[in-house]
Amino acid sequence: MWEAIQYLTVTDVTPISDLPGSFNSSDEYLNELWMTGARTVQLGCTGKGSITPIWHVSAIGTLIESKNIAIHQKSQNWGQIDFSLSLYIISGSIFTVNKGDQYAPDPGATVFYLTAGNNGTGTFSRYTSIDGAEVGTIPYDGIPPAGLFGFSAGNDTAIIVKNLLVQDVDGNALYSNSLTSQSALEDFATGANSYNGAKRDRVVWAGDFSIFGPTIFYSTANVEAVSGSLLLFTGVQDAEGQISSAILPSIVPSEISTSDWRSRNFYSLIYAISSANAWYEWHQYTGDTLLMRKWWPAIKRDIDYGLSFLDKETGLITVLGLAALDFDGYDGPTPGTHIGANAIVVWALRNAAIMGDSLGDSVASGYREAADNIEKAVNERLFSNSTGAYMLFDGNATIGISQDGNSYAILSGIASASGAPSSARAVIEGMRSLATPFGPLSFSNTTRFLPIVSPYASGFHTWAAFEAGMDEEAISLMRTVWKNQTDVNNPWYTGMTWEFINGTSGEPYNAKYSSQAHGWGSGPTWQLSRYVLGVSPAVPGYSTWSFAPRTVKLTFANGRVPTPWGTITAGWEDSGSTFNMHITAPTGTNGTIVIPGAANKTVTINGVEVIASGSSLPQNVAWAGAEGSAYRLNVTSVAGTFMVSAS
Repeated sequence: MWEAIQYLTVTDVTPISDLPGSFNSSDEYLNELWMTGARTVQLGCTGKGSITPIWHVSAIGTLIESKNIAIHQKSQNWGQIDFSLSLYIISGSIFTVNKGDQYAPDPGATVFYLTAGNNGTGTFSRYTSIDGAEVGTIPYDGIPPAGLFGFSAGNDTAIIVKNLLVQDVDGNALYSNSLTSQSALEDFATGANSYNGAKRDRVVWAGDFSIFGPTIFYSTANVEAVSGSLLLFTGVQDAEGQISSAILPSIVPSEISTSDWRSRNFYSLIYAISSANAWYEWHQYTGDTLLMRKWWPAIKRDIDYGLSFLDKETGLITVLGLAALDFDGYDGPTPGTHIGANAIVVWALRNAAIMGDSLGDSVASGYREAADNIEKAVNERLFSNSTGAYMLFDGNATIGISQDGNSYAILSGIASASGAPSSARAVIEGMRSLATPFGPLSFSNTTRFLPIVSPYASGFHTWAAFEAGMDEEAISLMRTVWKNQTDVNNPWYTGMTWEFINGTSGEPYNAKYSSQAHGWGSGPTWQLSRYVLGVSPAVPGYSTWSFAPRTVKLTFANGRVPTPWGTITAGWEDSGSTFNMHITAPTGTNGTIVIPGAANKTVTINGVEVIASGSSLPQNVAWAGAEGSAYRLNVTSVAGTFMVSAS
């Protein structure tokens, strides 16, 4: 007998056309690409508290049914331990205790096959006895005593546990919990939001959010998802100041830095330092200073952590060990002195300086000085004349280049510095050596790295191309990297952006493992709104906005941009002889309207001709004049629409 089943989703299922943000243009491919990224972040986020806990706490104890090992989040430094707990067996026969590595079970996890005793209850003590009867000895030979501690249930097993006590070998208490209160969920990260949507790994990554966050701001406007993610990775910080790079959504953040956090929360220098850039984007799009001020001490500690890798002899950042990991975890660490780590630190320092200015913190001047010094060393030591771009490693111009490192060099300002050996545009041209039919490789073929096209690194590449004024290059990259992701006839099509692309076939790399719903690949969505539609915050929070389209051979573009003040609705149309623009902005905001190619044309606003040299300007126009080939209007707060025409 068939019965109706209702499926309820905790992710946002608002139709894309009804999202707060939108983008539409004369190019259907770009329109679909915008929607693909928006759909990805829409399904990659869940609301706070929307997912029920995987452990269930009551007055009689904690019910455990999940096969996933739940780790005590601050058990990283526990050595050899004794533990005891009480349990009640509801069903099944396997209960796993983990000590060592989260993903073991061999040799880290210890599996107990449970036999019901009196009333199905029992107590484990020292891994050796149940209800006083010895069940075997579990030696530590070959098993490192340090590491994580946690529990899981086996197949078809359900148990209730309570009265957990963990001690060191000298009998000193390390942890105790009755397991009858909410604190059990917090300590073992089994509370609400154990899953965050369509993403494969259910993890918030600090590095990803430099791309993921702006996409949210321009599409779903799910500000709570951004702030919640910022709190998660900033609220897990080790004693060295390193902010978490990879964090489960069920973690309870803390303002206290400690090395007791599990080591898997910390991934790489580049990802840790990227958290400052994610906070900067938050500040730019929301104008918030209250939340940023609360977490500013943690952000500054993270900046100091990045600077701790500075080699005083070379003036460059040098990374070793796990700190040398990057977005390409499949390649392993990239130890040494390379452009990626140096450029991201410079970028973070400059963004942190701007945040410091907003908070009135004098540390900003020191950040700028440190950035300038590293920039000088980068331009002296890491540029390769043979490739026309920044080399991957100091002293090795033959090994090739990296896509992300050169993109960071442009976005940080290194490539356009007064003493730079080249220019941002020339570096973009040098990066063409990475090209394949499916987009640029993340690293030159001359390197040891796998031939993979990364939608993540390519998002920084397109961003850098726009910032370098190479708009057509950015659009060309969008057409190659994302073409298979937007093709409904592609066998791997999901309607969302991918994690990795095989650089030789164009299919998802390691398709059965990698994610085909990965928000880090959504860069084109926000970049089309920011650069092609042309709407962005001129000051943090959009109290002054900018409307400066990049036309990229389109005939029109229009859309909506959500802001803290309300929605900005804007559009432009190029007929060849006339360029028309319109924008409706929230009351209380001011703005700058930049008309491309209109420096020597007649400009009108709301039907009134603008004469910059005249004694008076049209109503609500504070300043007007040519800037290069464009014409700029500074407008003041008004309820209504500005209609601008240049012919």
